[in-house]
Amino acid sequence: MSYQKISDICSKIGITVGKYEDDGSFTGNLVKGQEPDLPENMDDLSAEQLGSLLNKHSEWSNYLKSRLTEYQVALQNISADMDNYSAAKLVEGGGAEKVTFAKAKLRIDRDYLEKMAMRDDIKAICTMLENAVAISENRVSAISRNISARSTSMGALNRRENINMNTAFGRSKRVT
Repeated sequence: MSYQKISDICSKIGITVGKYEDDGSFTGNLVKGQEPDLPENMDDLSAEQLGSLLNKHSEWSNYLKSRLTEYQVALQNISADMDNYSAAKLVEGGGAEKVTFAKAKLRIDRDYLEKMAMRDDIKAICTMLENAVAISENRVSAISRNISARSTSMGALNRRENINMNTAFGRSKRVT
């Protein structure tokens, strides 16, 4: 598996990835992705800015889910291709070869090894995309919770103001 190749593909997709050496060791550097920034303190944002932020992060999450689906389909296709290829190679030997020997020959077959390497790369990309989707969904949830908390606190504030306003005018009935 080529870590740099996978990192390059993920970088082109737009997710934040690390830079790796050919042996798989992390260089300590990240390649910034295209995901929208999430402010540390969302309390400073207006309702419109918060709504816009939710929209951007939702769109980013949907984009990542689409890319993940594409790679999952590619993974299914390459896996099916490998199964068909191996079945064809096993049958090719006919009844003269033992199955164990035919499988051993398959494990050193160049085409099969290339398909296996491609499958492993796609699996790695799927794993990285699954992680990016989880992060993006967590961000969407955090923004959504902030919006909900604001609406709940504003509702409570409005109810308190309505109660205070009604008692100031001599009404005891609570308006909600």
